[in-house]
Amino acid sequence: MSSKQVSYEALRSARFMAFNYYPHSQEAEAFCKDLTEELLNKEIRKRKRRARDLENFNKAVRLIVSDLVVYLDRDGPEWLYRSIRNDAFVDSPVKGDTFLNVIKELEKSNYINVVKGGNLSMPFSNASAYGPGLASRFNASKALVEKLLQFHIGSEFLPPYPH
Repeated sequence: MSSKQVSYEALRSARFMAFNYYPHSQEAEAFCKDLTEELLNKEIRKRKRRARDLENFNKAVRLIVSDLVVYLDRDGPEWLYRSIRNDAFVDSPVKGDTFLNVIKELEKSNYINVVKGGNLSMPFSNASAYGPGLASRFNASKALVEKLLQFHIGSEFLPPYPH
């Protein structure tokens, strides 16, 4: 998704993806399990994922998707932000490499929209040529909302996808 399609104000008002939510219902657990299996089946790897890495991948999918889903409302999906620098994941339940793998697979499957973050050019600064910009932004896509509805999650409060 191009940042030109999204208003700057919508990106600035994004919420932090803190991994504070997890699936509570049986339907939500089934949804996360199905989504994880789908992502793993689509993933192209040279070697089999180790058991511990697979456990971390499953946990990351549950936490990332839960954060994306909890902010769906009648106005559509809200944007969440998260720095993708490895040092931003030091005390996090999801580590940087795992986060990037899950995000890459979700984006490849068209389940999330991504606006990449980065530094800004500062041509009039004497100190540095670049300064801090916005962190990467993520939100649930229409495909993710439709998959949620297949599992009868959120149908009572989710409107038709606005985009």
